[in-house]
Parts: sequence; structure tokens; C-alpha cells
Amino acid sequence: MTNMTKDQMVTMLQNNTCRVTFTKGCGCGRETQLTLQESVLPAGTDAAMAARASKEGNKEETIDAWDMFTNSLRTFKVSGVTVFNIFSEDTGDGSGITHCVQCDG
Repeated sequence: MTNMTKDQMVTMLQNNTCRVTFTKGCGCGRETQLTLQESVLPAGTDAAMAARASKEGNKEETIDAWDMFTNSLRTFKVSGVTVFNIFSEDTGDGSGITHCVQCDG
């Protein structure tokens, strides 16, 4: 688990593409690259995130972000994050894995 707050994660996502590994509801791990950079988000993404937030209710502990590999929104729980850092191609982090690491779903 990371010691970052939701606000810290959102700020990093707004300014960078981040490598995020988190535990899904099914207990499986997922590793992906996410961002909230306005220059990357497709038109209408903000409206889609707002619609998801109102549909899902209280989202204090979740973050919606843009998945760079699936080109779609991804929601994750802050409490389930195990790795959160700025993606760097120089380090080789982020191999494009967007599936469940354990159940391949």
C-alpha cells in the first residue's frame, strides 16, 4: 500500500502519466498507466467522469483516470493502490499490462 493521499495521486495524474498497480475488487492485481492530463484526455472525458461519479455515489475513496492502453476510463480505489509513481520509459516501467495479473481478466 502507498502512503499517498487521494489529492496527491490526482495532482500527479493531472501532470503526468503514472504507473499504477492496484488490487481489484476480485482480489486480483492490475498494473497500468493512467493519466488525467488535459492534453491527453479525449473530448467529453470530464463529462463522462462526472456521470460515472453521480451514478456510483460517494467516490471519496476512488479515482477515475484515463487508461493509456485501453483508451478508456478506469476507476480504482485509493486504498487498493500498491504502486504509484510517474511512468518513465527510461526505467522500463509499465509494460502495457492492463489485465488482472492473477486471473488474466
